[in-house]
Amino acid sequence: MQEAARRIVRGDTSIAAANALESALLLDRRDDEEGLLEVLALYAPKAGRPYADEKELRAAIVSVLGVEGQRG
Repeated sequence: MQEAARRIVRGDTSIAAANALESALLLDRRDDEEGLLEVLALYAPKAGRPYADEKELRAAIVSVLGVEGQRG
């Protein structure tokens, strides 16, 4: 799960990366991850409101999982 999260934080904003993290979270689910799962469900890069964007997804990952990394 941590590697899937790090992938996004480092700059992979693809739907495939978001799907990989969502799958990992669903396999090893904790109560505090509910907000992150909601952001992942609403993730649609560059689609605008009401969907979540790259910045919101990264912030949720860092907040819930504590994963940080260099973007690149």
